[in-house]
Amino acid sequence: MIRILFSLIVVVCTTASSFATTYTFIATSGLWDDEDNWDPTGKPVSGDTAIIPNGKTCLVQNGNEAVKIVQVDSGGTLGIVGRTLTLGVAGDTTSSTVNGLIYLKESGATPGVLKVQGFPTLGGSGIVSARKADGYGAGRFTSLNNQQKLTINSGVTCKGSITFLVDFDNYGTLQVDHADDEMTFGYASTQFGRYDGGGGTLSVSAGLARFNHFRLAGALRGTSRAAKSGSPTWQLNSARRSRIGCN
Repeated sequence: MIRILFSLIVVVCTTASSFATTYTFIATSGLWDDEDNWDPTGKPVSGDTAIIPNGKTCLVQNGNEAVKIVQVDSGGTLGIVGRTLTLGVAGDTTSSTVNGLIYLKESGATPGVLKVQGFPTLGGSGIVSARKADGYGAGRFTSLNNQQKLTINSGVTCKGSITFLVDFDNYGTLQVDHADDEMTFGYASTQFGRYDGGGGTLSVSAGLARFNHFRLAGALRGTSRAAKSGSPTWQLNSARRSRIGCN
């Protein structure tokens, strides 16, 4: 009886793991939901891994998508245009890598959204951009509720008009360097989200950094003086903070 039960457990675990697939984007430029753009043929869904190699541009544009892990290689581009890409698995810790570019861009009045599920980490040496001067923006990081958390590792830079509606730890760089951009933390009227920036940097050399109803659990490190590209502005509205330090 014990042997039969053990065998059943092995079969169930093996079958469950076999559903997870690693897909590599093979089109020079194309849509996420086009199954012919991936090897193997199909498309990544929740629980899978998506790889965007050097020289490839993949667009989430026709509909919302979900994936467990994303890997954007150096020279690769993942664009989220007026849609939502859900990253991670509920209750699980995952590690995604960005050595290339992820850009967030609105379509009409709908922003490009990277939605956190579980506890995903963004590592690597790449960029997540919603910088309007580069033709991107506006973008959002969101989560279903405050039971999810994002970690941005050292080496990753998030820049431009991004709204953070998520609990996250920042060990990388958040950057606002153009007068047209506004980086926003939290809703205007509802408490949601938490920023722990003790290990990372928030650099504002132009444009606006706005803190609404958002919990601050670490130091804010940034620039408080005007730069050549414009005058930076800080707005601390209803943010609850433990300490704030501006370089």
